[in-house]
Formats: sequence, structure tokens, C-alpha cells
Amino acid sequence: MSLLRIDPARFRRAPLRVLLMVALAAAAVAAVIGVHVPTIRRTSNTSAGIAVAGGIIALAIWGGRTWLAHARRTAGAMRRVTALTDELSATQARARLLFEHSPDGWLMLDSDGRVLEANPAAEAIFGRSAEALERQRLAALLEPPVDEGAAPSSAVRPDGGRRNVEVRWLPEQPASGRWVLVRDLTERCRAEEEIRRLTATFERRVKERTAQLEEAIRELESFSYSVSHDLRSPLRHISGFSALLRRSVGASLPEQTRHYLTTISDSAQRATTLVDELLSFSRMGRAELRSSEVDLAELVNEVRAELAHEAEGRNVTWSVGRLPVVRGDGAMLRLAVRNLLSNALKYTRPRAEARISIDCTQEGDVWVFRVRDNGVGFDMAYADRLFGVFKRLHRDDEFEGTGIGLANVRRIVTRHGGRTWAEAQPGKGATFSFSLPIVPPGRDGERGGEKEGHG
Repeated sequence: MSLLRIDPARFRRAPLRVLLMVALAAAAVAAVIGVHVPTIRRTSNTSAGIAVAGGIIALAIWGGRTWLAHARRTAGAMRRVTALTDELSATQARARLLFEHSPDGWLMLDSDGRVLEANPAAEAIFGRSAEALERQRLAALLEPPVDEGAAPSSAVRPDGGRRNVEVRWLPEQPASGRWVLVRDLTERCRAEEEIRRLTATFERRVKERTAQLEEAIRELESFSYSVSHDLRSPLRHISGFSALLRRSVGASLPEQTRHYLTTISDSAQRATTLVDELLSFSRMGRAELRSSEVDLAELVNEVRAELAHEAEGRNVTWSVGRLPVVRGDGAMLRLAVRNLLSNALKYTRPRAEARISIDCTQEGDVWVFRVRDNGVGFDMAYADRLFGVFKRLHRDDEFEGTGIGLANVRRIVTRHGGRTWAEAQPGKGATFSFSLPIVPPGRDGERGGEKEGHG
């Protein structure tokens, strides 16, 4: 001890209990390290002996307070080492749990691309046990092989079957080899193929049904056109011969007979008008839609001029707001607007002062065109009948009409991609509206604008 400059007296004064505590702490440190470090584990007995001897020597060298402080630090280090060891064990347990129960296949490969370890999911994908997979080259298990990155492939099974998979190589880890993830896509591929098959079947059926519907519509329109066209000739004969009979012998006929002739002539004229309207409705379904810029302000002014004779001798106040330039078939839109304005004039006839307002506003991505009047209105319970063919809410002796005008409006607007509706109260007037899609600025060189109408 003299060579190490140790005071023997001081060493002898150290309590045996303290010496044992320090020695045991040092031995415990060596034992813990030996458990986790293979090299030390192989010499754990020697390490413990060295630790005990070292602890005693250190105790002999340092003073009482000094070695006590180091003993406390040693105990703290022991606690930290134990905590880290427990945490490492828990992490390893979680990793093993995930490895065993992952739905994806995991393979550990060596530097030559041979399987070192495989989880149960990989066994199911490749149809081999973990033992059978070990030492197999991954390239021999895939068709085509995937050497790096991520790519789709097929897992080749011993029975000749294949599974659609996605192979993904994880970054290289030199200490433990390479991890490769193999994800089974077979069921997803089957589902996608089934969706494609069902979609193709659905599209084919839609095309077939659409073709059948279009053919039925063409046949119906052709029938309507033929019937209407064939009816015009006999109706002209009835009307013409009734007029000839009235002119030739009308003065000598009794009053009741003249009334009969007038009724025949009026009915023939009404039937002719009905046939003309039906022909117009049929043409609206067959005619090609010729799209161009349509100035609604100019169109409304022109239609009002055409209907001036219907307002003759009446007190009619027109109110026309700002109307836009829209995209559509000018002739069809003219017919739709004419029908709405003609209706407004007709159903305001009982009013001493007829008030009709026309405006158009932008609502989202559509223009909404409205015609309001202070006419007789109607009960909203029957609103769904308004736009049907031959549907009328008033008797012929109240207001003349064929019941086709509003049906034409709906067909025209529908062909333009819009919709029609009406609102009213009995005795308080009505508002008829239709919408037209707004063409975005710059599309096909079209741009909608607004112009002031003339009230």
C-alpha cells in the first residue's frame, strides 16, 4: 500500500459496512454490464472480483466524504442503467409484437439478399414457413424481382400460385442487414378489377338504355309530327268550306244554323292552332341547338313589339331591368320569352292597369330570368301541372290557349341546361322564372354582359 501512497491507518478506520456497500455496488454495475455486453458477460465472475477489489482500493485511496459521494453517484448510475435497460426491453418487446402481428410481410435479408428472418404475414404471402424461407434469395421469390426502392411484383408460391404484392426496400442498416416490406395487394387488385368490370357493365347498360330512350323519343316525335301534319289538311277543309257556306247562303240561313257554322269554323281554327303548337313542340325536341350570343335586352324589346297588338286599347305598364347577353339558341329563346310575355298579357286582361316586369339576376353560376305580372295568378297546389303538355288551369271560356306554350318553354330551357318554375297567389299575380348557365369569361371567346332594357 505504500507504493500507492495509501494511509493504512485511514484504511483501517473505514467502517466495514461502508466497504461492503461500495464493493457490492461496484459488483452490481459489473454484473448489469455483463448481462448486456457479451464480452463482459463471458468474464462476469472476473469482472465482479475486479470491481470488488477496485471498490476497496478506491475506498482506500479516497477520503471518507469523497468515496461516499462517488458511492452515491454510482448508485444513481445504477438506477439509470436499470431504467434504460427496462425501456430497451419494452421497446424490443413492442417491436417483436408488431413484427409477429403485422398484416404486411417483413423480411430481414443479409448482404447477399438471402432471407434471415420472416414474420407470419410473409409466410402467408409466399406460402412457405419461416424455416423454408430462410436462406432463400428474395429475387427467386418474386416475379419480376425488385432490387431497390418500391415497385409492384408477384410473390411466387410453391403451388404455382401468385399473389399481387408491393415490395418496398427500407434504407440499408449495415449492423443488422436490410429490411424489406412485402404488402399483399391481391384482394385490392381483385376489388379494383371487379369495380372496373361493374363500371363497364353499367356504362354499357346506360348506353343501351339511352339509345332505346332516344329511339322511343324519336318515334314519338315522328308520330306527333305525322299526326299533326296529317290533321292540318282536313282542318283547313273544314274551316274553308264552313266559310264558303256562310258566305254563299249565310244570309238565308236561320240564326241557329249560322251559330252552328260559326262554332264549326271556330273549332276548326282552334284545332289548327293546337296542331301548329304541337308541331312547334315536336320541332323543339328534334331541332339542332345553334348556340350563339343572345342579347336578352334586344330580344325582349323585339318580342314586346311583336305583341303590341295584344296590348292595344289596354293600360299596360312595362318595367324592364338590366338584361344580360347569354349563350344559347336565339330562335328558341325568343319563343320561350314570347310565350312568357304573351301569358303575362293574357292573364292580366281583367286588370284595369296591367303591370308586367322583366328582370334577370345572377345567382351563383346561372342567370335567372323572371317575368312578373299582377294578373289572376293561380293556386300553387296545381303548379306542377303548368309546364306539362295540354295542361291548363283555366277554362277556354275564361282564357284561350292550347296548353303547349309553357311546355315549350320548359323543353327549350331544359335543352339549354336550365330549369323552369313558377310562383303565384290566386288574384295576386304570378312570377314565371327560368335559369340559364353562365358561360365563364374567355370560354370559346364568349363573354356575357348586361344591357338596359327599355321600359
